[in-house]
Parts: sequence; structure tokens; C-alpha cells
Amino acid sequence: MSEGKNSEEVSRTALFIFSLLLFIIICANFALLYLALPRNRIEGASTTTIRLCVGPPSDVYFIYPQEFAILNGTEHIIIYATNLYSIDTVKNVSIFSNVSLGLQHENIQYALGTIYFDGDTNYEMDLNTTILPDANCRYTFVAKAESICESKISTARRISINNINEPPNWSRYENELTTNFSKFTSWTRIENATIGIPGVGLINFSGLTLNFDDADLNSNVKIEHNNISINTGAEPCLDFFATLEFYNLSFKAPKPMANGKNCPASVCKFLSYENNTYKMKVYTFGINEQYFFSVAENMTPLLNIYSDTDRYERFVRQNVT
Repeated sequence: MSEGKNSEEVSRTALFIFSLLLFIIICANFALLYLALPRNRIEGASTTTIRLCVGPPSDVYFIYPQEFAILNGTEHIIIYATNLYSIDTVKNVSIFSNVSLGLQHENIQYALGTIYFDGDTNYEMDLNTTILPDANCRYTFVAKAESICESKISTARRISINNINEPPNWSRYENELTTNFSKFTSWTRIENATIGIPGVGLINFSGLTLNFDDADLNSNVKIEHNNISINTGAEPCLDFFATLEFYNLSFKAPKPMANGKNCPASVCKFLSYENNTYKMKVYTFGINEQYFFSVAENMTPLLNIYSDTDRYERFVRQNVT
């Protein structure tokens, strides 16, 4: 019996020691947590401020630059960032730029700087753009606003860095239908540009101001008989709406086509067909999928009417006599 009692007492003692050690560890963790909390010290009193995580910053966006901005020299960057509940202050905004360069369009990221909270919702910095390689409509600026708990990202896309003026390569299209790019000394803001080949076709950017700096029109713009396209993967600054004209066609009832299929209304729209010239409006040249625009006959067989001496197919919208 004495041996059983001794064994029971040893077990109780071990359990007590284990519980005591566990209690000491828990108390130590609470003490460390308390010391880590931010506190506002006032003479004669001590208080502790606890900030609650209420979610990421509710708003962050670029005031400048915005999409399609053209930057050069030293530019003043302004970003707005704030928290919806005014509890969790945005402590800083980091700015990055992603750019697609080279023949393989390699993506490169540049860290442009971090702007720290200074009491208001505007985060501002001066950026020396000469530290970045020139590229047109290939930069994406990224602002990452970090609060105490979380972060939120905003982007400004198709930004151009242009510190060196380069004329477009356009010798293939030097004619009376095409804008005379030779008369300019800067090509970042060309109004109402046209690119065409007499008797073949025309791209008309009427109403737009576009960046043609260093554009390779010879390689990336295609105007052939009943076939017009722009490789906007290589020329992203030219992915805008335009009027296309196709010359010397001979259709009865033509319709617009994109990549050999009926062109959807969200991509192109019929304008007119007169004197063998077909006009359509296109809303994009395809930033993800390049569009090859053309024209096709819209008539389909409706009736087969024939006799022994007269075998003709009749079509929709065709006069039958």
C-alpha cells in the first residue's frame, strides 16, 4: 500500500510541476505581447492603444500618371490612398513599374520608391524617368498601399517613357493617303493620323491623338487587298478605334469579317459600301488576340429555281426576274 501511495504522490507532484511550468509560459507570452503593443505615454499615466485590423485600404488609385500618360524628365507622381474606417492608417505606398521590352517582350520590374504616411491621403514623389528605358505604352505602374494589417494594389497601364524622340518606320506607307510623319520632330502626340495604300485600303484614326514614337509601321501594320490589321502586341499605342476602308471590292451585299468569321458587333460595325469601297468602324485591333479584318459576301442561297434551259441560284437580297 505504501508503494502505491508513494507512486500516486509522485504523479501528483509531476502533474503540479508541469501545470506550474505551463502557467509560467502562458504568463510570459502575455507579458511579451503586452510589451509589443504600441502605447501612448502621458506624464503621470500609462495607456495602451490597440489597433484592430478592419481590412485593407479601401481606396488607392493614381492621380498622376493615368492610363496612356507619356512621361519624360522628372515627373511628380501622386497617389491617393485611405482607409474606409479611418482606424487603420495607410502607413506607406510602394511604387513599381512593370515593362515589356525586347523582341520577346520580356517583363522587367523596377522598384521606383516608397512614400511614407505624412498626415494626409496623398502620397507624392518625384520620379526621374531617365533611369528607365524608353518604351511606348509598355509600362504598367503599380501602387501598393500598405496598412497596418493588409495591402491593396492599384495600376495605371500603357504608360510611355519617352526621353528620346524616335520617328516611326513608315517607308512602306509614304504616299498621299498616309500622314506625313516626316514633318514632325516629336511623334508622341499625332492627331487624326491615317495610314493607307492607294487602291488597296486605309486606316483612319480621325478624332484621336496617338503616340507613334518609334512605331514600326512597316512591320506591324498590314494593308493588303481586302485585309487590314495591326499587330498591337508590338504596337500597343495603336489599339484604338478607327475607320477602315477597303478599295476595289466587288460584292453585292458585303459584310465585315474578323479572322475569317463574322465580326461581332462589339468589335466592328458596317458604315457604308459605295463605288466598290467598303467602310467599317473597328473598336479594337485586338490587344490579346490580333484581328485580321476583311470583307465577305453576305448573300446565302435561298432558292434553287431552274428549268431545262435556265439553271440559276437565287440569293437573299438578289432581285429575281
